Amino acid sequence: MQVWRKVSIVGVGVVSLGVMLLGQKNSVQMQPQPDRLAKIAAPTRGTSVNVAKPEGVMPTVPAGFAVSVYAEMAAPRMMVYAPNGDLFVSSPATNTITVLRDGNNDGVFEERSVYAEAANAGAGRGAGAGPGGGAGGGGRGGPGGAGPGAGGGRGPGAGPGGPGAGRGAGAPGGPGGPGAPGGAPAAASTEPNPAINGAVLGASAPACTAPPEGFATRGPGTVAAPFGLAFNNGYLYVGQTGSIIRFKYTNGDLKAQGEPEKIMDLPTGGHSTRNIIFNRAGTKMYVAVGSSSNNNAGEDCRRAAVLEFNPDGTGYRVFASGIRNPVGLILQPGTDIPWVAINERDNLGDDLVPDYATSVKDGGFYGWPYSYIGKNPDPRYVGAFPELVNRAIVPDVLIPAHSAALGIAFYTANQFPQKYRGGAFVALHGSWNRQVAAGYKVVFFPMTNGKPGPLEDFMSGLLANDGSNGTQIQPWGRPVGVTVARDGSLLISDDAQTGGRIWKVSAAPASGARRGN
Repeated sequence: MQVWRKVSIVGVGVVSLGVMLLGQKNSVQMQPQPDRLAKIAAPTRGTSVNVAKPEGVMPTVPAGFAVSVYAEMAAPRMMVYAPNGDLFVSSPATNTITVLRDGNNDGVFEERSVYAEAANAGAGRGAGAGPGGGAGGGGRGGPGGAGPGAGGGRGPGAGPGGPGAGRGAGAPGGPGGPGAPGGAPAAASTEPNPAINGAVLGASAPACTAPPEGFATRGPGTVAAPFGLAFNNGYLYVGQTGSIIRFKYTNGDLKAQGEPEKIMDLPTGGHSTRNIIFNRAGTKMYVAVGSSSNNNAGEDCRRAAVLEFNPDGTGYRVFASGIRNPVGLILQPGTDIPWVAINERDNLGDDLVPDYATSVKDGGFYGWPYSYIGKNPDPRYVGAFPELVNRAIVPDVLIPAHSAALGIAFYTANQFPQKYRGGAFVALHGSWNRQVAAGYKVVFFPMTNGKPGPLEDFMSGLLANDGSNGTQIQPWGRPVGVTVARDGSLLISDDAQTGGRIWKVSAAPASGARRGN
């Protein structure tokens, strides 16, 4: 993985090298390879605490780019452009959806409005307030949040005896295509850490369970932890932990026209994010729902899956399954192929299991909880559903374990150099259960003839300390969402509890950014 050591100077004067080094550490791990995975090991957990952004320090970006603060707001997460060019931003922690309007298209917003909010949102509109125990909810639960497993954070989850979140035989919505060959077999040492991961069930592991009848019944809705946002056919759709709601929308609306309509209920508990996209024709809606636990089998078949619906909430089927916690969700440009960025399971060691970004095949099974990265068996479920595991798909792009991959965006504009066009950016929120930090940056992979290339760092330097030598992990930035702006720059939401903001990365003359030591 390419590591950058530079800082963009954007209206902050000259920054001394000493300040740069104090405020800018980067997590550095090699990109995992499916045929050379790490061995299963005992889990570790570093100590971590959020810190304030060091004065005069900005994120590091490649030479030829500049980074600035586009907006400051509490706990921004997903971002999407409305048909008229307004930027909508969700914040589950503050229970709000905010609109930023750049009316003259100069790359700077002039107007901000709260489009919709929960009835009690104003009383707790801080970075750590609201559902999910703070801004960490929904990705891995990270430093300063409610702790592992709380508020949808990636922790041990329900634990032994708690509700499972599994994917059993027959869970995929269709027969699917043949799975890619699995990676290297799991190491011979497969101790499952039973005190953390739960009972060893082997071939007796349960399949998932059918969802309750009538979960897609329509009715009055409320704003409650809004996350995913999508516009379609005169509506703004909002993915929330326990429901999908929609508002009637007319171009230029800065405030919702009325109360939302709920089009379905979704299972709650555990991973809390619910993202939404539509196919290009607007006739099918895809919803990403994460598991309830770390790796418990036997839960609602809507968990750990990408679901397909009609726009009114009817027509439910599981589009793809075995995807532990899909957070980012986007269409590959020019196609109707969904891509996801996901958090894989914990407690198998610092370097297992890799997170990933991948295209999602209709009817595909991606392993969770019975296997990982293809056919590698989870030590709790060796021998479970062999036919299903045998066709488990190896993801397209592996990401260092515990990085907490959240948002994903393909670059569809022309401002950036040619190598970025058609490639994808992935926001890595950062690890909690790893001795030395992973994530806390935005990475990029190119696409050549429809195939992804190797990962490289794009925006990093968000750590005051990376946890080396038994020290604290000290992040001052935690990327969540990535969106290509109308002017071709890249917007990156950052929900760090010590100061939420949206970063803007623009292509600039080489003199606008310099490489440090």
